Amino acid sequence: MLTDYDVNARIAELQDIAALDRLAADGQPAAVLTRWATRDRGSRSGGLRRLLHLGR
Repeated sequence: MLTDYDVNARIAELQDIAALDRLAADGQPAAVLTRWATRDRGSRSGGLRRLLHLGR
């Protein structure tokens, strides 16, 4: 069973993924997407970095 903290962390990660997806849909260059995904946000940034590498 997930704790409230785990649920909130997953929601925040999904919101970050959606924001990154919107940037990509707007045609932002890869450098901008990488910089956005790797900005200092604690442990959540690792998942976004993995997503960026999947597209390559």
